[in-house]
Amino acid sequence: MRNRWRWGSPRSPGGLTDTMDGHRLAVSRLLPPTGLPRAIAYQIVMVAVGSGTFLSGGVVFFTEVPRPHLVQIGTGPSIAGVVTSLPLDMVADRPGGQWSWAVGSLCATVTPAANTRL
Repeated sequence: MRNRWRWGSPRSPGGLTDTMDGHRLAVSRLLPPTGLPRAIAYQIVMVAVGSGTFLSGGVVFFTEVPRPHLVQIGTGPSIAGVVTSLPLDMVADRPGGQWSWAVGSLCATVTPAANTRL
């Protein structure tokens, strides 16, 4: 039978394993447990990718089309984020994290749909 090296094994040359099971083991350590924690992690990754794409595209758009000063591009969203995030943080702390996550997800889903033109 083949020897399988694991993390922390004194004979382990690279740290992981010499079989495909090691890759599955390493990936399973990175993923949260199934159910709600994994759904929240998936949503966080999707929101981060979408927000990063939208924000970087928005900066390119605002520097090319309306051509405002760069200070206006930086300070406007910063002030808006501070003004809205602090009160919303206090509101979200009252009912609890799971309920706030569900309501926030629902609002994030409904808001773009309400702004689309048919």
